[in-house]
Amino acid sequence: MKGVLRWAAVLLVLAMGLLQWRQREEREQVLALRDSLVEARGAATACSQALAISEAEFQVRDDRVDSLRSIVDTLEALDPRGVPAPRYAEYLATVDAYNDEVARWEADADSLQRAQEGCRGVVEHYNQLADSARDHPGLVP
Repeated sequence: MKGVLRWAAVLLVLAMGLLQWRQREEREQVLALRDSLVEARGAATACSQALAISEAEFQVRDDRVDSLRSIVDTLEALDPRGVPAPRYAEYLATVDAYNDEVARWEADADSLQRAQEGCRGVVEHYNQLADSARDHPGLVP
């Protein structure tokens, strides 16, 4: 009987040690997930803020392109035979400015699209982490 009790005590100690080890392992995983979640949230927030600034700057450029196009149209509409000679230098300068702005607009549009795609990936990563965090009570995403 003493032998059985001794083995039972050994098994109980081993089981408690295993339980503590599993709890510590899970706690470490939860803490790592929390740290990853905080980092991902910061990255998503920073990306969204940078994207909002880029979009506002792009809108300014877009308005500038529209404004220059309107000036070109107005100068071309002054006379059905063409732009009047006294306004021709202004017309050429405006067309040049318009062409330069369109080139910048196209580059900005491409850059903005790449930034949007990049931010989409950052936000999706955060959302995946937040979804996995819902499985751990007490861990607020």
